[in-house]
Amino acid sequence: MDETVRLMRLQIEGRWSAHELGQVLLSVSDLYNLRLVLEVLKEDWHDLHEMWHEMLHFPPFRRRWMRRGGPIPPPFLFSAYPWTPGIPADSADLLRLARVVYPNEVLEVRRIRYESPGVTDIAGIGAIVGHIKDFILRIIEYCSQRPQRNLDNARREAEVTAMRIENAQKLVALASDLGYDRAEVRKLVGFVDTKQEVIIQVVDLAKLVGVSVLEGDDSSSAG
Repeated sequence: MDETVRLMRLQIEGRWSAHELGQVLLSVSDLYNLRLVLEVLKEDWHDLHEMWHEMLHFPPFRRRWMRRGGPIPPPFLFSAYPWTPGIPADSADLLRLARVVYPNEVLEVRRIRYESPGVTDIAGIGAIVGHIKDFILRIIEYCSQRPQRNLDNARREAEVTAMRIENAQKLVALASDLGYDRAEVRKLVGFVDTKQEVIIQVVDLAKLVGVSVLEGDDSSSAG
């Protein structure tokens, strides 16, 4: 995972209430923490597989398992954790879990320039920031195209629902790879969609109009 600090720039327009900006930042933070937890769990699982393959080439260990009919795949022996960590659908609990799996990491506001146009720069681990940027960008691109579509209300609603589900599923796709069951994945998709709704609302009001990841760690960089 790319641990380089990157800045994500939210391009904002118009007037914002304190509550409105706070809800958007909380939603972005929750999405970031969720993806961070999933990425760390995935990396630990990958490390476990690497260790397992190295053990298979250690002669005494290899001979022992070959006499028993061949090595047992690691998923059937043990998991990356003694228990599969439940991923909470609650902002405070999710933040605590993120700090357990990745201590001292927190999404940080570096700059808010409140004007029209204005910017909000948020710093975090590059690999995670990139995923969140893509998530928000898909919302902005889809919402900006909606007025161009001559669709009846029912079809438009179905299309919006499909977009939201697909976007949420992409963000939590790692959960299935990690062995979480369908019920747990659905719970995560639902949680992501509640955060997505907050972002959609400000995009529809033309208050959040763009998102990008800046090069380096300099909030003075051009967007």
